[in-house]
Amino acid sequence: MIKNISFEQQRDTMDCGVSCLIMTAGYYGKSTDRDRLRLLSDLSKDGVSLLGISKAAEKIGFKTIGGRLSFDTLTS
Repeated sequence: MIKNISFEQQRDTMDCGVSCLIMTAGYYGKSTDRDRLRLLSDLSKDGVSLLGISKAAEKIGFKTIGGRLSFDTLTS
């Protein structure tokens, strides 16, 4: 069964992480509020960090794991 993913438009250039989290949450049936996620992720005029997105995702019920790998490892 293929699920549709609802597109979520960014409000501005710094809102991409929050928009992606909203789309991911929607795919898994979680209802979220953009302003709440912006607060939870510590969105600033410089954007949001991966840590901020990770913390916001955990606060809405996801489990996250951070890691580092090279592009070559990712594509092999």
